[in-house]
Amino acid sequence: MDSKSYFFIGVGGIGMSALARFLLKNNYAVSGSDLRKSENISELIKLGLSFKGDHSPSNIKAEDTVIYSSGIKKENIELVAAKKLNCRMKRRGEFLAEIVNKAGSSVVVCGAHGKSTTSAIMSHVLEQKGFTSFVGAIVKNYKSNYIHGEIDKVLTEGDESDGSFLLLKPEVAIITNVDYDHMDFYKSKEAVHKAYNDFLNQNPNLKKVIINTDDLISREKITIPSHVKAITIGQSENCSASFSIKSEELMLTTFLFKYHEIDYEFKVPMNGLYNVTNTIPSIILGIDGGLSADEIQSRLLDFKGLGRRYDVLRGKPLVVDDYAHHPEEIKCIYEALSKYERFDVYFQPHRFSRTSNHYTEFVSVLKRIECLYILPVFSAGEEGDSEQVSKSLIKSINKEGSRYISIEDFKKRVGDRLNKNNTLVLGAGSISNLTRQALRNSGV
Repeated sequence: MDSKSYFFIGVGGIGMSALARFLLKNNYAVSGSDLRKSENISELIKLGLSFKGDHSPSNIKAEDTVIYSSGIKKENIELVAAKKLNCRMKRRGEFLAEIVNKAGSSVVVCGAHGKSTTSAIMSHVLEQKGFTSFVGAIVKNYKSNYIHGEIDKVLTEGDESDGSFLLLKPEVAIITNVDYDHMDFYKSKEAVHKAYNDFLNQNPNLKKVIINTDDLISREKITIPSHVKAITIGQSENCSASFSIKSEELMLTTFLFKYHEIDYEFKVPMNGLYNVTNTIPSIILGIDGGLSADEIQSRLLDFKGLGRRYDVLRGKPLVVDDYAHHPEEIKCIYEALSKYERFDVYFQPHRFSRTSNHYTEFVSVLKRIECLYILPVFSAGEEGDSEQVSKSLIKSINKEGSRYISIEDFKKRVGDRLNKNNTLVLGAGSISNLTRQALRNSGV
């Protein structure tokens, strides 16, 4: 690192706070601001963060290296102040790339869906191998989105939403899948394909790629450099690492796995085909890294999950919170859960652009849900009519059992229903916090 002191604009964000934890654990001076003091920030303060509260130009010192995310607008008063003081300035993705690209051993997980779950399982399996891990959610085993390890061994997610994953030059790349999300940034399907291919083909450090060839776009549109070891994963026996589900129940799946012509059987404390797929790269890297099957199995069964990903907030009746905000993600978790239990589903669409770009797919997937409530769109700073767009979705779904619910009605009524029915809440916006507050209010 080229500085003794760092300032984070928006230090409470999931990606920013992980970087702040990294610096604090490695004895750097770290300060930062945010619009609200979250639990994440409270934990950072315990580690030594100097928290400045709201944004203010006086927070910035000339000696600071200022870290900011792509979500920070150029007119932000702290960003303006940093430029006036000629501070060193780095985007979050640039700073993460600096850490990854200096590491002797590095793994990057990228893809449209499943990055955080894949990274979280992998961080737990590889923790005993000394990896430092940055995860896009709170890993329950560590109550953190950062797992401290050796500075020369790094595991992280690559963020495709703003193209910053192209800055990362890892030894090992994992592609969970490719999908047409974040089209406000990419503009075309061809641009999405190009980004993933550039990620692989413009990396001189790359030695190994693990790619999910059950995913059609990955299989047909992604080209792996000829000099790189390619490990294909999927249910086909033609894959380098193949698997099949042996048995499944709610919160437990047993599956058969074949790698290097050796047959294994593993259990993972989740259900759903997609969660097995998310587990496979960790097993591969564990085996390749010298861990025994018993050691890997022990770590898998010990995995406690991660926040807002298949997150069981209560057991009976079940309340499950999931970050799913894309049609494919909604389809996967609803299929995984609804085969065992009936669920009331509450969905908060995330961004007008995503809702518009995937409108037909949203309608198709949401039509499958027996009891559905749609909240107003969480705008994430975009312009639009949140109520009107959600009501339009309900009209297009045109199915008994699907209805619109306002934020006010959700707050008033959901607590009673949580105590009567199994509930699945979906979305990347405020719905998670609203649900947790409703559980607290109902005495849970």
